[in-house]
Amino acid sequence: MQKTELPQTHDQSTPLSRRIALVHSPTLLLLLTVVSFVVAGENENEIGSPRAKSKPFISDSWELIEVSGAAAGYGRIREHAIERDGLRLHQIESVMRMRMRRLGQPVEAAITIQSTFDARGRMVDFRTETNLGGQAIISTGQFRGKRLEITTDQGGTVTTDLIDWNEETHGFFYEQRLLEKNPMRSGEQRTFASLLPIFNRVARTTLIAGDWSQTEVLGASKELLPITSRTMLAGQQLSATIWMDRDGQIVKTEEPTLGQTVTRTTREKALAGKRAAPPDLITETVIPLKSGSQELVEATHAKYLVRTARPLTTAPFPSSSCQACTATDDAHVWNLRVTADGNSEPLRENLADLPTALDRKPNRFIDQNDVAIRRLASQVGLVDGQEALAKQLTREVYRWITRKDFSTVLATATEVARTRSGDCTEHAVLLAAVARARGLPARVVVGLVYVPSLGGFAYHMWNQIWCDEAWRFFDATRSDGKCGAGHIKVTDDALSDENGLAVFLPVLQVMGGTEISLISSSD
Repeated sequence: MQKTELPQTHDQSTPLSRRIALVHSPTLLLLLTVVSFVVAGENENEIGSPRAKSKPFISDSWELIEVSGAAAGYGRIREHAIERDGLRLHQIESVMRMRMRRLGQPVEAAITIQSTFDARGRMVDFRTETNLGGQAIISTGQFRGKRLEITTDQGGTVTTDLIDWNEETHGFFYEQRLLEKNPMRSGEQRTFASLLPIFNRVARTTLIAGDWSQTEVLGASKELLPITSRTMLAGQQLSATIWMDRDGQIVKTEEPTLGQTVTRTTREKALAGKRAAPPDLITETVIPLKSGSQELVEATHAKYLVRTARPLTTAPFPSSSCQACTATDDAHVWNLRVTADGNSEPLRENLADLPTALDRKPNRFIDQNDVAIRRLASQVGLVDGQEALAKQLTREVYRWITRKDFSTVLATATEVARTRSGDCTEHAVLLAAVARARGLPARVVVGLVYVPSLGGFAYHMWNQIWCDEAWRFFDATRSDGKCGAGHIKVTDDALSDENGLAVFLPVLQVMGGTEISLISSSD
């Protein structure tokens, strides 16, 4: 009889647990609900390989997801043994679903993750599935030599990426398996590199254990070990706190930005939240403006005082051509000045921030060579000067998007040109595309905007376009296209990354616990 070779695996992790918790990715859940994508259905269907013969489940556990104390969804994870090509393997399938509202409009978020491991706990392959605005995004991973080949299919557009892999790199669910195999002790610290789902990137995580203490868990008190988790991804630190019991099981995880908590519980309690009124995402993420002013909407100059939840060594907001963020004697407090005067020349002290090839060339999200985009860009005739052209293109995008809705997350400019629908992200990608089509380098800007009806700052996306030898700012969600002193920039991006979601990470860093006070404003 011919011997069947073991599938190539590259994850030198511990043997699989029979009680792996789902609470491994609260920040991922938060990001996907902040950018809000919609899914259909409530069934947790298996996504197993057609070559795999399933056996009874080894475990089936549930989690309750809460946002600011309100039930927002549930998680379910199942582990079972399978046979594939005569080999006995383990497979973990997790489903995470959230129900929320966005300015009253219902939105749902879901992630399905499946990963297969060999008897030593090394990852063999994986499959993840999401649905962004009704369009499925499916990623699969297979090992090719010492590399992990990740193939992503989004609406028929297929991309492939290769990630270097070695014995120090681990697959999905590694944090949970590590703790269960070898529970942490008080004061201990561990660091490892593992693959993050959806982002499909390897990130480095550090775990720092505190001291055992009584912790509230769904109305009961339990002795648990708090562990701070810090993950570096795309230059951003994602932080969470996890609580582990004596068996190394993760019982509870909290992400501080929204006070999002994921807690292991019974099926009945996890699903009970489906009957409750879902929290409103926009309301929960708004940063209230102390000493707010209706005049701030039209102001072109403003001074703010920013207080952060934790002391910072770098400014919470970048200094750029439209704003300056400077330190005070208190590491929690920063001065922020925003200037958006269209009659004055933007500052140019940052000579390194010049347009690059990425600000001009087409990519998956911004394809200025698409026929529909070029047709839209050509509707603006000859104008006098680059800034005038950018203003006219901004007005054209505002006019073109006729259906404003919150059900889409970062659609491509090509999709927006055809559907004529979307929110701020769709306005921004389309404006970037038509600007590039007319020869103007363009980026999207991620940041905060003052919303009088909400009494504070909410997440927003707009554009910076290179005009007359300087970056100038335009907001295609406004009929006049202007960016005022109520626009606070967090970062900018050419959207050249095929994944796209990483662009939202920086704004998450300023949402949790940040306070903004208005000192003065003027037009």
